[in-house]
Amino acid sequence: MATGRKNQQLWFGREAVAGVADEDAMIRFGGIDGHPTYVTTQTKFSSAGSRVTDAIIPGTEMGGLTINSIQDYNALTAVFDSVLGLATPSTPVGATLARSRTWTLYATDAITPETWTVVYGNASQALKLLYGVFNSFGLTINRGTLGFTTSFLARMAATGATLPSSGTTFVPAAPIPARSYSAYSDAAWADLGDTKLLNVYDMGLAFPERWAPDWPINASNASFDSIIETENTEHTFNAQIGMSAGMVTELGAWTAGTRKYFRIESVGGLIEAGQNYELLIDLSTSIVMPGEFTTAPMSPTWVLPFTYELVPDPVTLKVAEITLINAVAA
Repeated sequence: MATGRKNQQLWFGREAVAGVADEDAMIRFGGIDGHPTYVTTQTKFSSAGSRVTDAIIPGTEMGGLTINSIQDYNALTAVFDSVLGLATPSTPVGATLARSRTWTLYATDAITPETWTVVYGNASQALKLLYGVFNSFGLTINRGTLGFTTSFLARMAATGATLPSSGTTFVPAAPIPARSYSAYSDAAWADLGDTKLLNVYDMGLAFPERWAPDWPINASNASFDSIIETENTEHTFNAQIGMSAGMVTELGAWTAGTRKYFRIESVGGLIEAGQNYELLIDLSTSIVMPGEFTTAPMSPTWVLPFTYELVPDPVTLKVAEITLINAVAA
């Protein structure tokens, strides 16, 4: 019997051991839409005189998810846990439902990603993917619209899975409103949040693909063996600044080679009394270059784009720190 796309469900289970199926407490996120994909390599061979392929030699076989998602206070937990390493939730003082997590990125030190068992499909046919990780993320912020991107890799999907029925949780979407964002820029990490920016019209943050599959020669492995961190990644930030005194200050910092410290803050709706949804992103950056004057999104204002790269703060050694307050208990 045929089935449509809207009949499919997507579930995530945190793996206690990377690559070992864990379906005891699976989660379905209201802010994540996605479907599996197969990622394979092959070598084709044609014998002498043949006008067609005589043999197709299998190479590597893995999988992943094609994800379409939104900026969501709740669902971002899963993404950050894979890209930046698992953060232990805490309950803020006076809270019952709210949870707070903080991820800190340093230039060195190992990152242990959260890995996921994924089940996708319907009651008749479902697929299972193991050793899944969210592998990157990007945020685009302006007053009119928000953008979010991520990638996801996993071992090759296996058929014959069963949708979860017990011990499962639906995490409703808690969308981040565009109007909830503010930006700050200060001269030191310790001062972050002191100086609010009033002339930034567009911002973008990109954390590149963190993880790559490891392929040792081992016939026991149906897909990749494990994942390791990639080399030579660039973590970038960009901002469009209105033609103003703030733009002049930024140009001066660029010519002087001065570090720039940014805070991106979003405060959302109420979780419970005294506790709001919140996303706080602190960045240590250096200006790579200014760009070409253009018109701001959602406004005819004349702006100058600046490109930044994330660098370690020489005092705290931090590159970035993200704090997320939401209602995701586990």
